Amino acid sequence: MGQQLYLVISGAVAMAGLMALLLAFVLYLLKRNRHTRIEGLEWWAPAPAFWLPATLLIAARGSIADFWSILVANALLITGMLLFYAGTRIFFGALMNWRLWFTLLGISVAGVAVTIYVYPGITGRLIVIAGSVMVMHVAQLRFLAGIGKSATVRFLQLVLVVHVLVLGLRQITALTSPISENILEPSAMQLMYLANFAITQLLLEIAAVMLAAERLRTDLEFLATRDGLTQTWNRRAFLQLAEREIELCRRHGHRLSLLMMDLDHFKKVNDAHGHQFGDEVLRTFSQTTSAQIRTTDYLGRYGGEEFIVLLPLTRLDTALGLAERIRKAVAEAPPQACTVSIGATDWRGAQDNLDGMLARADEALYRAKQAGRNRVEAAP
Repeated sequence: MGQQLYLVISGAVAMAGLMALLLAFVLYLLKRNRHTRIEGLEWWAPAPAFWLPATLLIAARGSIADFWSILVANALLITGMLLFYAGTRIFFGALMNWRLWFTLLGISVAGVAVTIYVYPGITGRLIVIAGSVMVMHVAQLRFLAGIGKSATVRFLQLVLVVHVLVLGLRQITALTSPISENILEPSAMQLMYLANFAITQLLLEIAAVMLAAERLRTDLEFLATRDGLTQTWNRRAFLQLAEREIELCRRHGHRLSLLMMDLDHFKKVNDAHGHQFGDEVLRTFSQTTSAQIRTTDYLGRYGGEEFIVLLPLTRLDTALGLAERIRKAVAEAPPQACTVSIGATDWRGAQDNLDGMLARADEALYRAKQAGRNRVEAAP
């Protein structure tokens, strides 16, 4: 019975490691995709490549030298956990203190070596290994506490919490009762400990794939609604947002204003300095304008060098003041290659619509151009 349980446990651990390795391959493919710019995958992906050989070496305990089945196996295990933690931090845009964590890794491996060659004993070894992994998990939980509470982040937190609790319980039992040197002994506590480890490494990779898929979906949604050059709303997305805001005006009687903007003599800038310089002018213009508007306003690229701003809950006189600030900021912003002409209008009641607002703003913009450019005009 004991031998059968041994085979079941070792088989389950190896299978979980293999499945985690397959999920890691998915992360690797995502990272290699030239259209994917998700950081952290290069650290998540190799973690199972450390866990799987670690589990196989541990399963071979007694058949191979302790150097391989204990020291190397646990060094691989802890390194894999460290890589996963690094992947989590880098995925969310945080730095990794490699000196600190490599120091912890070195201390952990040295501690395992002591429990093999200096003071042999599985109890001390278990405390060193479980303690090292717990430190990484707790650090990861502290970091994730400051991240937005998406369902996937909560799932990862739950996996880490459960593993920390099991590791803590295993340490307590190691201190309070004798432990067999056979790591795969057929006991309830050891079965729970090993099964939890196998399930944890699989669930960690599942969480990584879920986070990567969530980020990829968000990135694709962003690309579908943004202008690739200026990162402002593209025309289609902007018009959809404008229709939504106009509907809110109809329902609640809100104010709404709109600015139509066009860079003056932009074609001459392209002809004189080249399209790369022109692209930089467009990016600078969008950044300068974004700095002037509120986070609740919408800046979109309407086409070419023409941009548009939607100002919810804004009267026309307030919109004209903002337009003047934008005009001055653009004229003063480097490389100072272009000025901007602006036409302004507002929503005029239930009979008004987006087409009417765009037509009035465009007419006001035309009058600004005709009057000498680098000026603001309001629709009558």
